[in-house]
Amino acid sequence: MFDVRESHSTHGVAFFILTDAMIQFIKGALNTFYLTCQEKISDSDNYLLLELRCQATDEVIYTLPRSHSFDARKDTLTLREGDSNNPTGGDILMNSDKYPAGFWEYRVLEQTSATNLDPNDSSVVGELERGIMNVYESTPVFGVETFTAYSNDEVQYTYQRQ
Repeated sequence: MFDVRESHSTHGVAFFILTDAMIQFIKGALNTFYLTCQEKISDSDNYLLLELRCQATDEVIYTLPRSHSFDARKDTLTLREGDSNNPTGGDILMNSDKYPAGFWEYRVLEQTSATNLDPNDSSVVGELERGIMNVYESTPVFGVETFTAYSNDEVQYTYQRQ
């Protein structure tokens, strides 16, 4: 699921640099993201239930995708945040302190119901995918770096013991 570009070990603790694998979710926008649910789904006529859990507050939002399509490689889902709260229609509100920007966990559940929002309902078949998404207050700017040039007229001294 994650694209690990580098791994490091410092004092016996391993950490990884993850890139390009996390869902980027922008508040106040129609978001499109890509998953691989069709690889595990038991019936292509079934529906998806999304569980979004904030890592900071542990608050949970259950919603259905606004739209869902798939091809041989991926599922394409859309979800809107900001205009109204209609989770069965793929519209959610995250406009309170309970739903801050930051890291959120997502789970995708397969279900036979087109309207169910309860993960414990008998229509839920099982989990298809889980991961992390980064929620932003506004459109993030990726890859923009500011470079400050230093002047060459600075004098540096190097001392050597004799």
